[in-house]
Amino acid sequence: MNRTEIKSQFYNIIDSHKNQVITYANFLNKNSELGFFEFNSSEYIYKILYNLGLKPKKISTTGLEIKFSGINPGPTIAVIAELDGLTVPGHPFYNIQNKAAHACGHHTQSAILLAIIITLCNSNFIRQINGSIKFIFTPAEELIDINNRIALYENNKISFLSGKQDLISLGTFDEVSLAIMTHSAPLNKIYKVSFGGKTNANQVHRATFYGKSSHAGGYPDKGINSSQAAYLSNLSINNKRINFDSNDNVRIHGVYSNDNNSINTVPNKTFYEGKIRVKHFDKLKNITQSIFRSYIGSAKAVGCDLLIEKFPGYHPLIQDSNLINIIKDNALVFYDEKKINHISDDSQSGGSTDMGDISTLMPVVHPLFHSAEGEPHSENFVVTNNELGIFNPAKIIAGSIVDIMTNLHLQKQIIESYKRKYSIQKYLSIQNNEFEKITVKNMK
Repeated sequence: MNRTEIKSQFYNIIDSHKNQVITYANFLNKNSELGFFEFNSSEYIYKILYNLGLKPKKISTTGLEIKFSGINPGPTIAVIAELDGLTVPGHPFYNIQNKAAHACGHHTQSAILLAIIITLCNSNFIRQINGSIKFIFTPAEELIDINNRIALYENNKISFLSGKQDLISLGTFDEVSLAIMTHSAPLNKIYKVSFGGKTNANQVHRATFYGKSSHAGGYPDKGINSSQAAYLSNLSINNKRINFDSNDNVRIHGVYSNDNNSINTVPNKTFYEGKIRVKHFDKLKNITQSIFRSYIGSAKAVGCDLLIEKFPGYHPLIQDSNLINIIKDNALVFYDEKKINHISDDSQSGGSTDMGDISTLMPVVHPLFHSAEGEPHSENFVVTNNELGIFNPAKIIAGSIVDIMTNLHLQKQIIESYKRKYSIQKYLSIQNNEFEKITVKNMK
């Protein structure tokens, strides 16, 4: 069969398994879990793959990979899905037990991969390909729940606080030459799919303020209020925002938590989980130092001890133009040119993704499929159109796989035209150097 005939066969197989795939998507949506703890989701997907006669490999805490290899030599491409949800109470599918909801639509990514895997299992396509296809279900894209991730890191369960970073360190991407991923986006009156654009770099840290407990009513003067030090640092940070260059697309935000404090006791331990985002990775250092001075100064002003723990964040996502063109060509099978949005290369999202880290190592593409009500990360974000959010994306990615894996010239063009920023070894060295602890003693 030629490529057009193979794609047509793939579309028919995907259509014939729609009910099955929707069942998978609904289960994952209703049973969302936080990053590195997606045990139920991982086990559910593992069983699906096993029942297809496959032998998935378990990676990191909850990740999975499955590899299809052709009889002809060639590169390995990765197709990626993210397993994790977000803490968004009030979301209609908020999982109270796991404190998570798929308010970013990651469940659709797994459904898309499963649809494509089912298709490959029901065709002879693998015999024709040049190289291998590796499907990767990765944990923990959302850089949240820092206290629990630090505990995993300190117990040597993970090497980094992000799923793809951890998989890079484990060697999952060592043999991979290019990577493809999809993402849900809000429904749009004009566009069905968007290509291009960049994301911010980021850095995450935890500032722990240590005070002294006392009776909040009877002996407040005997205590040192760790919460007040944390709040004062945030006031300092807010007063610095005007000094940041608007061209750097800076975002600074965080959340507080206390260590089992009560209203009748002066707090003696307060965490501030902070995140800094900026356009370029090399701008993080100076902004980080400024923010850390706010923590140090506020701790000194109140008289608290302080521990700042800095962890590696994400690199900007930069997408490959060759891969964008391949995905776009396959999207044109389903959508008129007017329905396809081309985001400018100069357009910079305030958000961040660890897919950006992958883009420093190899060519990647990260199209957005407009299929959800509400805004991302909100209680109203729900993928409501399965054709736009699961099945058309599955067909578009499947068609793109056909184009790439049956065309040695195209493979060579994509790989050789990409300007690699880092080797994996260099990348890991840079990331490992981002770990830092700063201790400040103010209490006598």
